[in-house]
Amino acid sequence: PWQPGIFDIAALQHLYGANTETGSGDSTYAFESDTRVFQTIWDGGGVDVITHSGGRDAVIDLNPGGRSKVGLFGGDTYLLSASRIAGDGATFASFEVNENLGGGVAEIIPGFPLSNFYPNTVASFIPDLGSDIGVYGIDFTINVSDGSQISRSLTLPRDYFAKPEATHNVTIAHGVVIENAVGGDGDDLIIGNTADNVLTGGAGGDTFRFGWAAGTDRITDFTVGEDEIEFSGGVTKDDILSAQVVGGDFVFTAEGMHLTLAGVMTTLDPGTHYIFA
Repeated sequence: PWQPGIFDIAALQHLYGANTETGSGDSTYAFESDTRVFQTIWDGGGVDVITHSGGRDAVIDLNPGGRSKVGLFGGDTYLLSASRIAGDGATFASFEVNENLGGGVAEIIPGFPLSNFYPNTVASFIPDLGSDIGVYGIDFTINVSDGSQISRSLTLPRDYFAKPEATHNVTIAHGVVIENAVGGDGDDLIIGNTADNVLTGGAGGDTFRFGWAAGTDRITDFTVGEDEIEFSGGVTKDDILSAQVVGGDFVFTAEGMHLTLAGVMTTLDPGTHYIFA
């Protein structure tokens, strides 16, 4: 990655202190299914929200240090240098995904920061690991210094990219509190933190996960029969003090937790509508 990660930020803050002015207001961190992203969120305050749009399944973890899977994610980046293929002075004329083989983001990077190692223009490919394709295809054309062009195709196996530790691409830095989350059209997993969270799953069958000391939380669009509540971190059925309809909402209470499912007036059954992991 070309941006500071969670440990880079921690090291810089240890040396120079934290910049609490960055993101000190109410911030929205918006990600789209088909947009490539790698980011660590540092936010100085306010009431903040992470949103994900599009049909790809997402994981949104609101905990400090939590790793989310939003947007277009991949494992290793495949880099290709025009000069290494066709000699000094060669440049990429085109570099694109073969639509019949997998998917992802292919782009030409004229000012690549490691140009001494990868001379002249560099092209990069980030695969769409959300697909079930086993092979990815890239088509490219290079302008050679003598005025000619060469066109080639290559295929890359999924195993080259599919490293599980690399598929979570957005992290929340330690010391940051993000209160709210909005999912997209996929089957999302949204993980609450100890702040008071307002969570919206969006379309699809979504799972909302809560642990101890979850705070006072609200799910705005829980759909009985499609969505699911998951209590984790050792929370058991016996720890739930009450689970019942109160007014026009269904409400769970436990020590350090008050969870409201807005507008749900149906009795929910353990093991069916909510589980203990």
